[in-house]
Amino acid sequence: MLSNVPGFPRGFNTARERVKIGSVPSHITHALHIEELIRSLSTRSDAGYTPTQFHYLGAQGPDLFLHNRRRRPSGLRYGAIIHRGSIGRLIGAMQDAASALEPPAYRSASEFILGFAAHAVLDRACHPFINYFAGRWNPSRPESKKNRGMHSFLERLLDVEMLRALRSKTPREYDFARRLGSESDVLGIIARIVPDALAATYRSAESDRRLADRLENAVLDSYGFYRFTNDVSPDTAARLARRRADGSIEPLWLTVVHPPFLPDDVDFSNERGSRWFHPCAPDTPRTESFHDVFSRAVRDGIAVLAGIIDVRETPDAAERIHAIVGDENLSDGGPAGARCGEFIADPLPLRAALDRLRDRIDRETR
Repeated sequence: MLSNVPGFPRGFNTARERVKIGSVPSHITHALHIEELIRSLSTRSDAGYTPTQFHYLGAQGPDLFLHNRRRRPSGLRYGAIIHRGSIGRLIGAMQDAASALEPPAYRSASEFILGFAAHAVLDRACHPFINYFAGRWNPSRPESKKNRGMHSFLERLLDVEMLRALRSKTPREYDFARRLGSESDVLGIIARIVPDALAATYRSAESDRRLADRLENAVLDSYGFYRFTNDVSPDTAARLARRRADGSIEPLWLTVVHPPFLPDDVDFSNERGSRWFHPCAPDTPRTESFHDVFSRAVRDGIAVLAGIIDVRETPDAAERIHAIVGDENLSDGGPAGARCGEFIADPLPLRAALDRLRDRIDRETR
């Protein structure tokens, strides 16, 4: 049974357990992004040459908390809080905490911090694209039900597409879990910088006596999720999504793993250059593909990470890093705590594509 997989989040083992399907973030595009940034900065002796497990883990940013659905106490709420804003202040506070560490702990903490900053850059660039083409599910609006889980589904489609385009690999060949290494190697470092930084940034964290436990549980649950979803075959996907009662596959359960097949009839990365709108600039149509958006995030990320490297040894590093990263939210880059304007969307027929994926997996695994 999937429920016996150590560390796998509660709610992803059987369809009988309640879970907010679609709330689990994807992760490979963030890994590819930090790889591109470190590669571009590799001429600097103080930037490193290839990403370490701390770069990769840091690049998952506050998404780490969103995987915390098995262990208690949960840190789930911190995933939402950090996404809403003040991430620049948080990263500056992480640097402040890291400055008290001795090598090699300081270097590992610095790598985690660079990854965390990269996460903010990529989220702000990509979420407007994903929100526009995936739409939003609002339980009070029945007509939006078809959008439920489509944000996660689109992110997973884009993960597979970006791996194909940039590395000519499948998720199985990329082996994300291997890049993360062991959780035992990272817990000590993270525990020495993240709880203090959270408490210095968010009022609710300052009074949270279980904060350290929540953070540890989030990391452990994340590692469990990453390992379980590292190599999902059609058979594994079918076992995850198949209902016990009648043996049919519930398609929404397929949105928590990378699809074994990509739809060939949906332009989910906007290669045709269809018009779309950023909610912060609703009067300016865009035609960028997701590859274009990713490339822009690489350029912006290089500037942000280079800026952090330049100032992290200075006396006022925390304040300067705060300014470099900024506190804008991670949903669209708007002001902290709020989104830009109205929600603008023209969803792709992703639900129909998901249903076809379900049918194909069902046929091939019976």
